[in-house]
Amino acid sequence: MLRSKRTTDIGKFAKLCKPTGQPVSKKLKVAFVQPIIPKYRSDFLRRFSEFTKLDILSLYGKLRSKKYKKICNYDKIHGFPHKALWAPLVVPRIQGQIYHVYFFPTLLWHLIKFRPQVVITEGEYMMLNNLLVFMYARIFGAKVVWWSLGKMVTRQKTIVNYLFDWLIRWEIFNCHFIVGKNTQACRYYHEKYGIPVDRTLVAPNSIDDINEKDIEQSKDDIAALRKRLGFGPVVLYVGAMTEAKRLEDLIRAMEDVWNKCPSAKLVLVGDGEVKSDLEKMVSELKWEDKVIFIGKVLEGVSKYFLLAEVFVLPGLGGLAIPHAMIHGVPVIAGIADGTEKDLIIDGVTGYLLKSDNNKELAEKIIAIITKPELRKEMSVNCKDFIETQWNIRLQVERMHMAAAKAREVRTTLGRCVKREAAN
Repeated sequence: MLRSKRTTDIGKFAKLCKPTGQPVSKKLKVAFVQPIIPKYRSDFLRRFSEFTKLDILSLYGKLRSKKYKKICNYDKIHGFPHKALWAPLVVPRIQGQIYHVYFFPTLLWHLIKFRPQVVITEGEYMMLNNLLVFMYARIFGAKVVWWSLGKMVTRQKTIVNYLFDWLIRWEIFNCHFIVGKNTQACRYYHEKYGIPVDRTLVAPNSIDDINEKDIEQSKDDIAALRKRLGFGPVVLYVGAMTEAKRLEDLIRAMEDVWNKCPSAKLVLVGDGEVKSDLEKMVSELKWEDKVIFIGKVLEGVSKYFLLAEVFVLPGLGGLAIPHAMIHGVPVIAGIADGTEKDLIIDGVTGYLLKSDNNKELAEKIIAIITKPELRKEMSVNCKDFIETQWNIRLQVERMHMAAAKAREVRTTLGRCVKREAAN
């Protein structure tokens, strides 16, 4: 039932490096270079360290922004070696798009001090830091793994792209392996740069497994929440509140939902630069009793998923999709970061929106919350998909295999592409 072209595509980029379930080498030293470490990344690195037993170090920016609330580190990072590096916070807006510029002046020194054989860097985000990574790799013969979402289809090209596309291309060709956070990412590098399939691998961008103890402890909270919200169906959003998320469209689409299901509630969990504007809009429309703002929640967010009939991601994002599905919540999503194409099968695990039309969004919400049997079937399918095809265990195992593969290869991706072109 869950078979689809999307699951076949995942296999295309994963089958060449099937996880063995066993550590490859305890002698391998691996450095992760990342902008920040949010909770989900902390969970992944802890799991990676526990599973592989490798000597790892995570190097990341000591960053925090009051305006851009997504730029902050988890305050309970634990379970793996890590080092926060000083970095200036530069967030320019160019031709209507926001760019996060990350540069860690002491990165090269910390790499030399740790002396990893493999460096895993978060791709395009780390364009400037990558120059230091490649300098280290050239001097010490280390291998570099490019870990990325590839091209974000919702982002328009600006002068920044035209100025730095050559640098990104140079960096990709000087790597040794590519890990895509979803199938779309691997396909992008294969089609745009000619990277061979056997030099790419999908390591599904996921969250940690649900802690059953936490779910048990959430039951009392769920009962209290249900009493507060009433007994109507709950439409849920969890994540950052930014323009790219299209939350205003979601709120306006709910008007059609309420015409069919007056008892429905929209619950918005998260924080961000547009939260106050959304609250003002809801107040002006006098929908305060129907649209509930919860605020940012890191610990105990499971209770909101367990309360929901459907999760909606109308705009940019991706990680929230497996977060919902792991709880058995069907997902409705528009064009996000590519993860939606891997996880959402129309009518099976949720619905993919075909347009930005609020009418279509409302229709899909109504289709799920007014049909309990459909919702129940989708819930089972969501859990099954996550358990078998998209979870943090696969993410850890495939990243492990990517590090080992990168260490084994002798040529960069650029030389590999030239060799294939010559043949």
